[in-house]
Amino acid sequence: METGKVINKISNRLRRRSKKIQESIGISGAKGNILNYILVESENHPVYQKEIEEEFGLRPSTATETLKNLEQAELICRVPESEDGRYKKIVFTEQARKIEHILRKEITESEELLLQGITEEERKEFFKIIYKIFRHKEFQRRMTSEFNHHNDITLGYHVLEVALCTYKTCKKKIEKGIKVNIDVAVKIAMLHDFYELPWQNNKESSSKNLIHKHGFRHPIEAVINAIYYYPFLFKNELESIMIIDGIVHHMYPLAVPVLTGFDTNEIELKNYDKVKKIDKNLLDKIIYSTNRGRIIKLSLCKSKFIEGRIVSNSDTFVSINNYESLKGVPALITGVNKNIEV
Repeated sequence: METGKVINKISNRLRRRSKKIQESIGISGAKGNILNYILVESENHPVYQKEIEEEFGLRPSTATETLKNLEQAELICRVPESEDGRYKKIVFTEQARKIEHILRKEITESEELLLQGITEEERKEFFKIIYKIFRHKEFQRRMTSEFNHHNDITLGYHVLEVALCTYKTCKKKIEKGIKVNIDVAVKIAMLHDFYELPWQNNKESSSKNLIHKHGFRHPIEAVINAIYYYPFLFKNELESIMIIDGIVHHMYPLAVPVLTGFDTNEIELKNYDKVKKIDKNLLDKIIYSTNRGRIIKLSLCKSKFIEGRIVSNSDTFVSINNYESLKGVPALITGVNKNIEV
């Protein structure tokens, strides 16, 4: 995949995420996201049900039901292909065309707001940094509705927003003469929430022990997955320490569990099976990081490095905007979020 294609793909994904346009037409959640997808992607190629299933991680039966609801609302219709009638492309109806200008206006404004203050040259630099991380199939999984992260915002969208916020902040620091490794900072941002399982309303991700619950545990899962899926990022000794410490402590002032070792799954990691495939030197760095700022069984401290602290602040800023209200915040501890559509 060429860098240019990746840039277009990310840009399209960012443009599609807008709650306001969904609310303006009375459709939200999965149906609203699918409608946004059809609007943006149909500009470039015919859209079929199979593509929507893959993009949103939906079963065929679920996708069929969702599209049926949009058809009943007279917002889309399925038109047989002239060359092969078995294939039906999904298109906007005349009813949908009446509100198309509202959709396009909000999409454009959302994109401009997100990328505000970034020049074309800076966009290319940003996408070059995230290219290898973004294109990986495990990251792509986290772009789908399988991984709802804050309410119904997917993990991938959230991470891209944090990475962009991190990039902008680093640029401002550099302009002021502050030394920052922008490459490392953005990589930390891209991997800070690379945890194993969808955590909201998912019993498989839960734990009875309070400090083993997702909100406390997930930074350690994220750093294990980062090393496992992207080993090439951990070849440099100093950068390895910076990335590991930045991911482990990105939730500050929320603490992370202290690790005494990896001989047993002491904090109920959901990706513990990957531990035995990771170099011991890197595992030792994770253990060391979780023992900084130790208070009994918890580590409570900021990242040692400015790059990690920038990511932590960016994550907080983006998360507050993601939630829109504080109703979804307790889900970090309980794992139960009533704001999400089933």
